[in-house]
Amino acid sequence: MMRLYIDTSTLLSKYIANDPYSEESAEISMLTNVKKIGSYFTVVELFSTISRLTKTKKLQIAVESNKFSSEKLVKLLVAYILKDWEIYIPPYSEDIVTVSLDGIDFLISRDLYSALQYSTFTKLKTLDNIHIAIASNIHKRFFELNYFVTNDSGILNRRSIIKKHAKIEIVNPSELLELL
Repeated sequence: MMRLYIDTSTLLSKYIANDPYSEESAEISMLTNVKKIGSYFTVVELFSTISRLTKTKKLQIAVESNKFSSEKLVKLLVAYILKDWEIYIPPYSEDIVTVSLDGIDFLISRDLYSALQYSTFTKLKTLDNIHIAIASNIHKRFFELNYFVTNDSGILNRRSIIKKHAKIEIVNPSELLELL
C-alpha cells in the first residue's frame, strides 16, 4: 500500500474556497488504496492555522460556529479534518540527541535536530523544515513514505535538494494524481 505524508497545506486546501489545489486535495482525501500520514506537528500546525482561518471565514466546513467557544470550535474542526482525511499519526519519538555548537552543548529532539540540519541546505521556513524532518524520520525509522504531498511552493521549488538529503519524494496534489 502506498504511503503519503500529507502536508498541512494540502490538508487544508480541500476546505478553502478558490484554493488552486482544492479539487485535487478533495480527490486525494477520498483515496482508499493509500495510507495518508500526518504527524504530531501536523496537529499543532492545524490548530494554529485554523485558529486564524476561523476569523477570516475562509474555511468551508459546515458548522454553526456561534454555538461553540473559539477553543472548542478549533478542536472540532481539527478533529473533523483528521477524520475526514483518515490521517494516521505515527507514534512520537522522544529520542533526544546532544548538539554541540562551538562549546555550547544542549539537548534537542531528533526531529528538531534533523530540521536544524536540513535548514542549512533547504533555506526553507522553520515550519517547513520541521515537516520535512519529521517525514524523513518517519521514512527512516517506521516505514517507507512514497511521497510527501504539499501545495507549498517553497518546498516544491526545493524538492531535488530535499530528496537528496532527506530521501523523500516531494509532489504537489496534481502530480500525485497523475502518478496514481
